[in-house]
Amino acid sequence: PLLVTAESTLKKNESVLAERSLGGTESGITSGNIDSQLATLFLVHLPKEAAFKIYQAALPSAMGRRDFNRILTLASIGAYCGIGTYSSGKTLPWNKQRRFIEQCKELCRNSKWWGVLSRHAVSFDPSIFTASNDSANENLEKYCRDLIWNAATSLDVEIVMRLSSKFAHAYG
Repeated sequence: PLLVTAESTLKKNESVLAERSLGGTESGITSGNIDSQLATLFLVHLPKEAAFKIYQAALPSAMGRRDFNRILTLASIGAYCGIGTYSSGKTLPWNKQRRFIEQCKELCRNSKWWGVLSRHAVSFDPSIFTASNDSANENLEKYCRDLIWNAATSLDVEIVMRLSSKFAHAYG
């Protein structure tokens, strides 16, 4: 019984530490800091189901607060857990989660652009970036036009054109 209790306590502590390293707590409170190295370490050592639950609990708060840097960090951690390797060269345990890895990569790309749009005061709906219909395409075109217009007030024309071209390439 003592060994079982100690093992149970250790697993609970690992889960709590994983939550904290992602900048959250069981109660849903988030801090401003994410320790991506510790988060990765804890997540890959937890049972996969528990790790996914902890990881997924960290995203809604960041999305709700439109904290695009936090979203980028969380998405990068998720992607790395799927494509990274241990120092021995062995792949990390989430490597078979292809759909999850692709979603994390897409979230990385989107969160970078959300940050750019936000910095240039372009009003946007993040859900549009994952929709694939005519209305979404029209909105993305509007976001690009607004980005050009708003960025032109503070950036050189050549930079604005490169920026808008990259946006169009990413979503066009």
